[in-house]
Amino acid sequence: MRGFGMLKAVILDMDGVVSNSEPLHLLTFNAALAPYKVKISKDYWARHYTGTGSVFIVKDLIKRYKLKANPASLVKARMDLFQQGVLAGKLKKTPGFDKFYSFLKSHKIRAMVASGGHKENLKAALQMLGLPRMKFIGLEDVTNRKPHPEAFLRAAKLLHAKPQECIVFEDAFAGFEAARRAKMKCIALSTTLPVSEIKKCKGVHAIISDFNEKKLYSQLTMLLKD
Repeated sequence: MRGFGMLKAVILDMDGVVSNSEPLHLLTFNAALAPYKVKISKDYWARHYTGTGSVFIVKDLIKRYKLKANPASLVKARMDLFQQGVLAGKLKKTPGFDKFYSFLKSHKIRAMVASGGHKENLKAALQMLGLPRMKFIGLEDVTNRKPHPEAFLRAAKLLHAKPQECIVFEDAFAGFEAARRAKMKCIALSTTLPVSEIKKCKGVHAIISDFNEKKLYSQLTMLLKD
């Protein structure tokens, strides 16, 4: 990952990166869609909806299936189901995340979540995961959703870092492209998409299965010395 500046900040997607929340998102969307007899497959979710935000997903579903549903009401119903799942303890951190977060703090690397999720959901999830002080940007903080780079560029500014001094951790196509457009390094987690699909994406500099991989820490240490 040469050709970039010294590492100063890390920007994290939430779902599929900090936590294993993608399955809960899919589960609660399908529960909210049950009255309309619509079900999203795991593969379709991974390829088309991860990282895009619930407002976009609901509008797309209404258009695709010609649903007679109020978008705001469906978004709210789904959000309530998700928060119930969070409170029920259905979220877990991605393996190795505590080790990774300790590494960042010990090396004084600033970190922030930049997600397409609702701020209310993000706050509840981070609280339940034991990360109440983690700064975050949510859907309500930006005008343009991923793959637009706005969220990542805004996060970099809040972290007092230039784009070339940041690494983005993502698991979705929209996030990979947003990082590329922001001119930031991107490390992909294969928690949502197959490695074979991730390898086809421009702008992905490395792929890891979770935060326990030793190569991750050797690469980060090298960047700290650049």
